[in-house]
Amino acid sequence: MTVVSEYLDVAGIIREFLATDEVAKYWDYPSALEEWTVAGLAGHLARPVLNMPTILAAEVPTDQPLVTAAGYYFSMPLSDQHVGSPVAIDIRKRGVASAGTDAKDLLTRYDAALAELQQTLPTLPEDHEVVGLGVRMLLGEYLTTRMVELVVHADDLAVSIGKTSPIFSLEATDIVVSTLACISTRRNSPTDVIRAFAREERQIQRLSVF
Repeated sequence: MTVVSEYLDVAGIIREFLATDEVAKYWDYPSALEEWTVAGLAGHLARPVLNMPTILAAEVPTDQPLVTAAGYYFSMPLSDQHVGSPVAIDIRKRGVASAGTDAKDLLTRYDAALAELQQTLPTLPEDHEVVGLGVRMLLGEYLTTRMVELVVHADDLAVSIGKTSPIFSLEATDIVVSTLACISTRRNSPTDVIRAFAREERQIQRLSVF
């Protein structure tokens, strides 16, 4: 198991999910996320694949520090995650732009990007450096952030259209859950995170990462 292979596996499952009739049927409906339409959420879900060829082709400056997946998320101010923040508004706009004209258009572009990535990604080592999310990261760490986005937002989209959330491999789920746990440990009390996993009888505070 490698992060590259798990990312490509997750991306393939997302492809089949985006192709379901319900995504097209509810395209213009509000989603389960505040201020998001199903179309915008589908576009946002697709971006970790649509944008990857450009990320891989970009020049990487060597004067930036390397950032881990958990470190990237932890560095995001919680205020930026508020639905009315300029950052959140910009993210929604990018989701709508990525969605395109309809579900078929989105799927066509997704298929083209995924086909390219299936050829290029396996040739790259996981310590290959990229610039993604505005920071310098090792490829394995960057793909980990993309898997977090794909898995989390697949559930958001599933709830929005009345579908069961896609089932991913245990290996992919382990990567995502361990990353979320690391972020929660940094944002909250490490003791509370440990109790949440190990001691249900002890009351804990809210441990959401986002």
